Amino acid sequence: MERWRRACRERGELGVLSKGSPGWSRLSETQIASLGRELERGPLVHGWADQRWTLERTRTLIGRLFRVSHTVEGIGSC
Repeated sequence: MERWRRACRERGELGVLSKGSPGWSRLSETQIASLGRELERGPLVHGWADQRWTLERTRTLIGRLFRVSHTVEGIGSC
């Protein structure tokens, strides 16, 4: 909360406007397409013991493929 107050004092209304979802903006269109193909291949191909994609597994796969860190919340908001 203090961070918002400080941003508002320093930059006015622009300081507290949403910058959008933190998740997918870090991936390019090409990376998103590549991720889709990898997800279609299934979790077994990527080392998991079953065929369930979870948000956590998707986050891990993104990190492995693109060296980009995401939160589970950011993945779930797409």
